[in-house]
Amino acid sequence: PLLAGADHTTSGITAQMLAGAAISAFNLVCIHTTTQEIVVADASAYATARAIGIAPAAISDTATGTVLLHGFVRDDTYNWTTGATLYLSETAGALTETAPTTDGAFVQAVGIALEPDVVYINPSMDVIEHA
Repeated sequence: PLLAGADHTTSGITAQMLAGAAISAFNLVCIHTTTQEIVVADASAYATARAIGIAPAAISDTATGTVLLHGFVRDDTYNWTTGATLYLSETAGALTETAPTTDGAFVQAVGIALEPDVVYINPSMDVIEHA
């Protein structure tokens, strides 16, 4: 009920951004600290642990693509627990219901599951290093 019935539907605040690497559809992205381009976010390293949004479609390296900064994503392959907080994963680009627990990993809430296949993306700028 929150989005159109079609799989891979998104709505919200978007921006066109230049990719500094190949990005797959539905990967969380961050800003590269040197090139200022978007790259795949990953909770395993400080440089990639600041997700700013999610790519609704694949973006080729050096191409400009859409990033959903704040809004809704539907993907029928998702199977989230409704109401679960979603975090940036230690698997590059992925969402997870489990906050990273590896020493040196970074914990960032990036959204909430509204339904098993619908996510509200709203990345927190609060990032905590797990020790």
